[in-house]
Amino acid sequence: MGEWIEGEWKWKWKLLWIRELMGRELDQLEDLLSKIQNCCLVAGVKDGWRWKASPNGLYSVNSAYKMMSCVACSLSASRQVEEWSFIWKAPATYKAITTAWKVLKGRVPTCDNLRKRQVIIQDSEELCVFCKGADETIDHLFFECQETEEIWSHILRWVGKQSARHHKAKDHLLAFVNLGNKKDASFLLGVWICTIWCLWKGRNECKFNQGTWSKERMTAEIKIRLWGWRTAFKVSSSPLDFRRWIVAVNLDG
Repeated sequence: MGEWIEGEWKWKWKLLWIRELMGRELDQLEDLLSKIQNCCLVAGVKDGWRWKASPNGLYSVNSAYKMMSCVACSLSASRQVEEWSFIWKAPATYKAITTAWKVLKGRVPTCDNLRKRQVIIQDSEELCVFCKGADETIDHLFFECQETEEIWSHILRWVGKQSARHHKAKDHLLAFVNLGNKKDASFLLGVWICTIWCLWKGRNECKFNQGTWSKERMTAEIKIRLWGWRTAFKVSSSPLDFRRWIVAVNLDG
């Protein structure tokens, strides 16, 4: 996984697996690489644990409290909270929100991100599973692909809205949640997250389980899943029966 060059440890990630990683394993791999990529090894020194918040390297409750207090004060003073951190309050499942957050942070394990982390990928696997005509990147997979754009267009018609095309996750999210008035924002946020979640699940199904791509099935899944979230989270909105919900949700009506 690495080697010593002139007394300095050089990381050269060449991770080989006895089988192809799938689904959650790719997320776990990404988290692992992000945690160890900045580790520095020292020749001749035995590995050990050290608590950075304390001068002597030993953990104490007092040092942990001081560290957490400093972090909280720093964030409050600088106000460096991303404007799209509000997605954690969305009426959606934790897995779906987490996936949307990774898309916004550029950390979802698409082929281009895995390549950057030196995960070996066959050239034939780099193409978008939806259109088969371009390399898979976050921007392409979720926002640029013609197949994906048709999904977003259908969903926009479903909620009775129109929007300009945005090919960056942050721009796309902010434009989408601001299509309606303030009371519609939570619903539109849930729609955005659900669409991202279903697209990612559809991508993994095609890539790892030889699933087939169907825009009709995808749009139906988005609507049905949203209905389930609406019920589970007791979202207050105008009363709709399931049939009317599937046909259209016109926010202006």
